[in-house]
Amino acid sequence: MTSETSALIQQVIADARLADISVDTTPLLRLDEMSEEEAIATIDAVYRSILSDEPSE
Repeated sequence: MTSETSALIQQVIADARLADISVDTTPLLRLDEMSEEEAIATIDAVYRSILSDEPSE
């Protein structure tokens, strides 16, 4: 995992905490096991859940 990816993950988690919403961020723990496309889609899905305040898939 690159430092840029790690920073993005930390920002997504921080945004969820700041917004005080309940979003499942556990998929982010498996990013190293995913292809780059899957990782981007996962980060996007979690971040969209934070923005919409809906549970992530």
